[in-house]
Amino acid sequence: MSLGDRRAELHGEHVVEQVDRGDVGEVGLGGEVRGVSQAALRIREAEQMGFTRIVLPASNIDSSMLAAPFAAMEASEEMGKAELVGVRSVGEALDMLLS
Repeated sequence: MSLGDRRAELHGEHVVEQVDRGDVGEVGLGGEVRGVSQAALRIREAEQMGFTRIVLPASNIDSSMLAAPFAAMEASEEMGKAELVGVRSVGEALDMLLS
């Protein structure tokens, strides 16, 4: 599914529908969520698509906040409006999603 698709995720007895959330990252075989390149650009694109919450690797939040391209995006009126949620594992992402 693409970022713009409406998704329903099934986990146990819970069905959680998220339309306002974008997910960025790479999942390792051990369930860890790895950082990605160009996180700031991915955040900007997700915001442009209307996502208000972006789940991404915790390691990318620190590096993307310090990167010059992200600082320039935050200065723009249309950027920097989404809530960034950093996760280190698939388990953390599911906990966040189901809480």
